Amino acid sequence: MSFNEIIYRILTEAVIPGVGSILSFIPTIALMIFVFALLRESGIVRGELMPFLMGFSCSVPAILSCSTIPDKSRRLLTVFLIPYISCSAKLPVYLLLCSVFFPVYPAAVIASVYLIGILMIITIKCLVKTLSAHPFMQRADHMQKPVVPFIQRLRMPSARAIFDAVRDVCLGFLKKAFTVILLGSMVIWFLQNFDSSFSFTTDIDDSLLTGIGDFLSPLFRPVGLGDPRAVAALLSGLAAKEAAAGTLAVLAGSPGGSALCMMLTDIFTPASAFSFMVFCLLYAPCAATLGAIKTVTGKWRYAAIALVGQTLLAWFVSFLAYNIADMFL
Repeated sequence: MSFNEIIYRILTEAVIPGVGSILSFIPTIALMIFVFALLRESGIVRGELMPFLMGFSCSVPAILSCSTIPDKSRRLLTVFLIPYISCSAKLPVYLLLCSVFFPVYPAAVIASVYLIGILMIITIKCLVKTLSAHPFMQRADHMQKPVVPFIQRLRMPSARAIFDAVRDVCLGFLKKAFTVILLGSMVIWFLQNFDSSFSFTTDIDDSLLTGIGDFLSPLFRPVGLGDPRAVAALLSGLAAKEAAAGTLAVLAGSPGGSALCMMLTDIFTPASAFSFMVFCLLYAPCAATLGAIKTVTGKWRYAAIALVGQTLLAWFVSFLAYNIADMFL
């Protein structure tokens, strides 16, 4: 294969499908960020709920904002809980799978995934409060702040602040699309088209990607994600959550349409698609979020705890979600 042909195939089979699949979701993401920014700027949501509200946009600034929480225990707990919020980077994964497997009621399915994350936060908070001799969620008297009536907290939202929030998130997606997602798409394309001897192959079964997926797939088979392509998408999501959707598009060779739809129905069932969304919601935070955890806590071991602990919890919850969904879908 000539060099020009390789470049052409990378552009048409990796760059356009991988980056294009992410760009198509920007209008939906912009609308979601607009709503949350409006709630924040109008004063409807404030105080310690703010890091969680920011988490719907991106976990990184939400976690960095936790540095202002004075109590170390509560600050650490909040840092660990924020990644369970469905950030905007996870939304492309939900939208992609729901458009194929749940076209009649996509909003209800996406809302259920969001709800699972919120329930995880509430459950963990309750467990910590019950098991701890000094509950994280209880303020000391000297930390108490005067309660401001709700009506006095309301204010006219700043159009500039809302615009800046939407702009920053959309520009962040564009930056990821042409850096992390672009690089990830090219890596996935390489693994998909070359074998263990680094020779070009047209047989996906001989590719490096299938080899890696086959090695790891037994770990994911109990949660309905035993297909090597599903495993590859999850691995790419460690760099950036939206990269999971880009990887699936690269594997199909198309950012949308019948080719992607046919491949997804080959990889997933409705139950396993729901399990995949739950796993994406709960498993290890992306690299940038892990860096933010280290910045706020000052120690890499807390980032390692989040990496391993959240993945194990994601496996367990996805196992339950898959088996329950399999009985009804």
